[in-house]
Amino acid sequence: MQVTAVSTPDKPGWRWRIVDTSGEMVEESRTTFTSIAAAVADGTTRLTEMNVAQRPSRAPRLRTRGPSRGPTRREVSPAPRPFGAVTTPLTPVPPRPAPPTQLR
Repeated sequence: MQVTAVSTPDKPGWRWRIVDTSGEMVEESRTTFTSIAAAVADGTTRLTEMNVAQRPSRAPRLRTRGPSRGPTRREVSPAPRPFGAVTTPLTPVPPRPAPPTQLR
């Protein structure tokens, strides 16, 4: 989630707005602030309070056993190529035409 400061022409002053990662508004301040910095600071405090309330009371249990999640990256990655190996043939670049000479 993210805190932004907003101001609209019909309501002078700055308010903080908390939005989620998809851009949807979660909460907006009812009070107005004289500066962007003050609005964002108060919104950040509110966001911290929201995050504390959402945290679980104890740490989640870790799974020590379970089904396989498939091959590891090492098993899937291709074999390394020898140093200097080229996978595609290089085509020569055609030379540039000479610039036209100007007559005086």
